[in-house]
Amino acid sequence: MDPIVKINFGVRYLYPSMVMPVRAYEFVDTDNPYDVAYQNGAVCFDFGKLIEIFLDTGEVVSKFLAEADTYYWGQELALEDMEYIEDYEVFRNLTDATRFVLTSWGALIPLSSGDHAIPYPNALELPSDMRLE
Repeated sequence: MDPIVKINFGVRYLYPSMVMPVRAYEFVDTDNPYDVAYQNGAVCFDFGKLIEIFLDTGEVVSKFLAEADTYYWGQELALEDMEYIEDYEVFRNLTDATRFVLTSWGALIPLSSGDHAIPYPNALELPSDMRLE
């Protein structure tokens, strides 16, 4: 008997290192990041295809093939928005990033070119002149 292959479109939730995921994957019908349900503890998510191969032995082999874009929950800040931070120069020397996401728990995560910041669902987006105050 040949292996059975299933391919599903879904969301992969990404967590900080050393955190055990509550939910790693969710199958979705849309690729609109604003329709993705917030998963408590997850920092970000990406879209992709979950490929599952069901072997005759009962073993299941799975692989998630992610798309290039990653979506972080929080508020996007430009490097210039953080000039008033006390350790700004030290922080600036740690990374070449020019865009960051401010999470609900106060972390600043550098964003790469394929990364996006989206607001937490049902969250108020503050204007840039009111952030971090």
